[in-house]
Amino acid sequence: MTKAAQGDTISSRSKKNLQWSDFKMTPQLNKNTGAHIELTFGVFTKKVNVWTGTITVDSYGGIRRDLSWADPKQQSEQLLNYLQLKYEIGHYFAEKSEKEINGKKINAGSVNKINGIIETWINTRDKALGELDAESDFGKNEESLGRWRQKILGSEL
Repeated sequence: MTKAAQGDTISSRSKKNLQWSDFKMTPQLNKNTGAHIELTFGVFTKKVNVWTGTITVDSYGGIRRDLSWADPKQQSEQLLNYLQLKYEIGHYFAEKSEKEINGKKINAGSVNKINGIIETWINTRDKALGELDAESDFGKNEESLGRWRQKILGSEL
């Protein structure tokens, strides 16, 4: 994975709703999905207690704009809603990792433990996104997208 240039990463902390202009990579027209969103998962140290060494983190989901693309001929509100839902699911699982790390009061030196929690939530996110793709036929089934939206609103993922 390449390092993102400044401005090529958008997080849910800074931008709630995606727009087609957020997809900067040249479209891969041989794909039948119409668009691709490259999700990111950021976990950052907020503070470390100087007495106990306990870490507190902030986490967020986001996208790499430079690795995300959309075919202009296939852009639709439904497709953008599908990509927005994936963006929100990414952030949902980033928040889950934040709550777990902060709730366990982990020593900042326990990097492997922290990374293990992050990896578990990334794997869970990827599994959920795979289910979303299959059930919604990559955003083509609007009814399925509505069910997934309700799942995320009800914290049922």
